[in-house]
Amino acid sequence: MANERQNIFNSLSRIVRKDAACQAIQATWVDIRVDAGDDEIEADCSLFKSRCNELKGRLEQELQVIDRRYASFQFKDPSFKATFPEKCEALGCVAGLFVIDDPRAADIQTAISTAFRHELNQVVFPRSRSITGQIDAIRLSSSCQVLTGIALPEVTKLPDAGIPPEDDILLQSAYGRANQFVVLKKHHTPDETKLLLLFARHFFGRLIIFKTLPEAERYFRDSVQAGDMLVALSKPTQVLMWDGSFAIGSTELETRMGIVEKHASAQYKQLKEQSEQVKDIERQLQVKGGGGEGRGGGAEERRRRGGKEEGREYSNTAAQDISRSCVNLRESKRRLEELKLQTPTRGREELSEDRMSACKTRRRRREEMEVTNKTRMLNDLTVVGGAGEQHERQTVEASQVVVDDESLTDVNDTQRH
Repeated sequence: MANERQNIFNSLSRIVRKDAACQAIQATWVDIRVDAGDDEIEADCSLFKSRCNELKGRLEQELQVIDRRYASFQFKDPSFKATFPEKCEALGCVAGLFVIDDPRAADIQTAISTAFRHELNQVVFPRSRSITGQIDAIRLSSSCQVLTGIALPEVTKLPDAGIPPEDDILLQSAYGRANQFVVLKKHHTPDETKLLLLFARHFFGRLIIFKTLPEAERYFRDSVQAGDMLVALSKPTQVLMWDGSFAIGSTELETRMGIVEKHASAQYKQLKEQSEQVKDIERQLQVKGGGGEGRGGGAEERRRRGGKEEGREYSNTAAQDISRSCVNLRESKRRLEELKLQTPTRGREELSEDRMSACKTRRRRREEMEVTNKTRMLNDLTVVGGAGEQHERQTVEASQVVVDDESLTDVNDTQRH
C-alpha cells in the first residue's frame, strides 16, 4: 500500500505546482491529498478536471473577444510625416518607435493623436552629437515646416517634475497615464531600451486617461497639475488642458501611433499562457482516451512547461496512473479485511495444537525418566541386598505417586485448553 501511495504522489507531481500556476488556475485549484482515501482522491481529481474544463471555456471565449476586437481596429499601423534619409542616426520618430498595448487601444490611439498631434513626429536620437543638421535633413525630406528632435541622453537631465511618477496616488480614479499603455515596437540595446522607456514616461505621462468625462472633469477641479492633459475614453476626441483650454480632434487620424500585434499584446499572451496551463492540467487529469498524451505533443508541452518530468515520457496520464493505484489500494484493503476475519480462528486452532503437542512431549520425557530411575534402583538393590530392597519399594512407590500426580495435572491442563 505504501508503494501505491508513492505512485499517487509521483503522478500528482506531473501536474503543474499551484505556486507556479497562473492566478486563474489558483482560484479554481483543488488540493488532492495523497493520504486521503482512494474514493476521495478520485473525486478530487474529477472535480479539478471539471473546474479546469470550465476555466478553459472561459479563456477561449476571452481569446475570441480579442480576435473580434483586433479585427474591428481601423488603424493598426502608425502614420507620420517624418521620413529618414540614408545614413541617418535617428532611432525613429515617436509615432514609429512605440505602439499601443491595451484592450481599449482604439480609443487610446484617438486620445493620444488628439492630445499630441504633430508632436508624434518628434525624432529621437541615441546620441547628442551633431543632431541639428540631421533634423534639418529629415525636415526637408519630410516636407515639414517644423520638426522637433531630442537626444536620449538629454532625458536623464530632466527635472524630477518633468517625469511623472510610476505610482501616483492622485490617479486612483483614473484609467492611467498614457505611458502605461505604450510599449516599444521593436527591440533595442539594453541602454537604449532603458532611456526610451524613461522618455515615454516623460512624453506620454502628461496625458491622464479616465473612463468617463465626469471623472476627468472632477480631477480637473480638484487635483490638476501644471502641464496635465485630461481625456476620457468615452469621448477620446476631446482633451482638456491644465490651463482650461481644449483640443478637439477627429477619428480620422492623420498622425497616429500603431497598435501592437495581437500575438504580442500582453493580454493575449497572458490568456494563451493560462489556456496552455489549463489544457496541460486537464490533459493530465484525463482518465479516458488520454493514454497517448504522454508521448509526442504531450512530452513537448512538459518540456515547455518544465518540471521534474522534463525529458521523460509517460504512456498514461497522471489521472490514469492515480486511478490504477486507487484500484490497487482498494484491492489491498479488501485482502487485508479478509485476513483479519480469518486470522483469529486459525490462531486459536494453531495455539491449541501447539499446547497439546507440548503436553505429549513432557509426558514422554517423564516416562523415559521413570524407566531410567527404575533401572538405576534395581541395580542398587542388587548391591545392597535386603535393606536396599525395602528402600527400593519405598522409592518406587513415591515415584509412582509423583508420576500419577503429574499425569493428572497434564490431563487437566489439556482439558482446560
